[in-house]
Amino acid sequence: MNITEITTQTTTVYHGDNYGTTSMNPKLMNYGNNQEGIGIYFGTLDTAKGYGDKIVSTRINTSNFLNSRALTKDKLQLDKLTTLIQELNKRDSDFWYLFTDFGMEVQGSDEVEQHHCVELAYALGNDELRNMQITLAERSNVELFVALWNKIFPNVHGLYNEEFYTIINTGYKLSKVQ
Repeated sequence: MNITEITTQTTTVYHGDNYGTTSMNPKLMNYGNNQEGIGIYFGTLDTAKGYGDKIVSTRINTSNFLNSRALTKDKLQLDKLTTLIQELNKRDSDFWYLFTDFGMEVQGSDEVEQHHCVELAYALGNDELRNMQITLAERSNVELFVALWNKIFPNVHGLYNEEFYTIINTGYKLSKVQ
């Protein structure tokens, strides 16, 4: 069964690895293959078994997850994305380099102004959610990104595609699957 075929709003999802994940640790949320967004990846029990014999589960409300391939501007308020960018720039001394990647002329974080953050939010708004998350998390610190994401977007617990849910919300409790 594909995740997109699930019709109920709540479902149990599974994560498998050989590490023994026991909590929603942000340090693990930008580790390995994160092509569908930032978070810990969950799917069906069969999918989890394919990734390792240490399996955990959690129950999610699927309405708190956005399609990873959707455009950012169609799913998130750009003023909140601007706030996220501003906070990342305030708290990460090297984040300002991202503005230069988008053609803005700034020489340090203290030169970044509101209009730069708005411009970056609009540029990232034209990208898929998964790519926007990856861009921001890789340019900053994943733990900082996760903390700010959960504060600014408290109702967006992660992303999904046909096979996976990527959970970024650290409030989920994991249970070992016997």
